[in-house]
Amino acid sequence: MQILDHPKFVYWLRDPFWGVINYAAYYALRLLPAHTVSGIGGMLGVAAGRFRFPELTARCEHSLGIIRPDFTAAQRADVVRRMWSNVGRAEAEMAVLERLSDEVDITLVGQRHFEEPMRAGRPIVFVFPHLGNWEALAIVGRRHGVVLNVIYEELKNRFERRLAEKSRRKIGYRLIPPNRAGLREIVLALERGEALGIAIDEYRDGNVIAPAFGRAMPDESNIRYALRLARKYGAALVPVVCIRTSPHNFELTVHEEMRDPLAEDLNSLCESWIRAHPEQWYMLHRLQMPNAV
Repeated sequence: MQILDHPKFVYWLRDPFWGVINYAAYYALRLLPAHTVSGIGGMLGVAAGRFRFPELTARCEHSLGIIRPDFTAAQRADVVRRMWSNVGRAEAEMAVLERLSDEVDITLVGQRHFEEPMRAGRPIVFVFPHLGNWEALAIVGRRHGVVLNVIYEELKNRFERRLAEKSRRKIGYRLIPPNRAGLREIVLALERGEALGIAIDEYRDGNVIAPAFGRAMPDESNIRYALRLARKYGAALVPVVCIRTSPHNFELTVHEEMRDPLAEDLNSLCESWIRAHPEQWYMLHRLQMPNAV
């Protein structure tokens, strides 16, 4: 094991180093308007993809060639550049999440699809991909009285984790850790008739495991977990997708409740969203597709 990857070095030196930088950037960005913050993030994202992560950029172009074989090499390069811009924007917007509701336009489509189960007193399981800025679900939910609980990915760097949790709490949803304690919180939330948010594009062990994009679907995944929860607690399974329609505006589409879907149905739906907007998929730089599927 190299010294730079040794757990003690990471915990006591590398993580605090990046923690100081992240905290400084977070509080500096909070001094600026949300539009400016997003623009800065977009520029930094493109620069990071070009200079800091060239190997990930090459991986993205390779994977994109498999999930969108109709794209030319020039189109793939442009999509990946715009993907890095969206990644940077989404990361920077974390600093001003609670202000996005007032300073950007979020158009809501399909409002009745979550209002109907709410009126019936049913819990809701929202399933969504990491497209656009998926935090818009919480922002819109708060506007319309949705009590939202979200299972979140725990960042390894404890400083980054604290900043992310702080930002998300400001927009009014409850964070549920992906562990045994979180399981009890999920059950209680659904029993109270509240809403649960689950991302169905999933990263594990160094690669995106869902959606499958022609690979074997894993036996255990967020897709299958969302289906089990909805069936067990009689929850409405409601797909939601957020698309960035301009640098500072979004469209959040709430789809009709899916009744008794299969895991393959949710997988196909998620794939269709990503294929339509690969430049907005946060997970593209985490996807490692084989040379053939």
